[in-house]
Amino acid sequence: MEARRRAEQTGDLNALPRGCRVGSEQFRQELLRQMTSVQGSKFAGPEWQETARKKAERIEAEELQRRGWDVQRLEHLRKADPEKLRIAARLRAETAVTLEWITEHLSMGVPGYVSDRLRTAKQ
Repeated sequence: MEARRRAEQTGDLNALPRGCRVGSEQFRQELLRQMTSVQGSKFAGPEWQETARKKAERIEAEELQRRGWDVQRLEHLRKADPEKLRIAARLRAETAVTLEWITEHLSMGVPGYVSDRLRTAKQ
């Protein structure tokens, strides 16, 4: 709190400790929800990464619900199942999550394999 007061007096926001934020957890979640135009990468700040993950989780849940699937169904389908590839392609197009995230959440094997399958499917 003292660092915040000093930063406000001097106008030097760099004096605040890294990761310092003001507001409730509910306010933070609302801000993360609104940050939907993520153009970052795995090197982006933690807030952008969290926003990308939240958006990807929403898309994943939406796609599973649309198909009437649950997470256990994903684990039993082939790694390169056409429907899994469609979900992965949408995640790649609309979010900044990594291939590692996609392969883990869709039970698709390793990132290099998914990258190759997505490239092949695009052609």
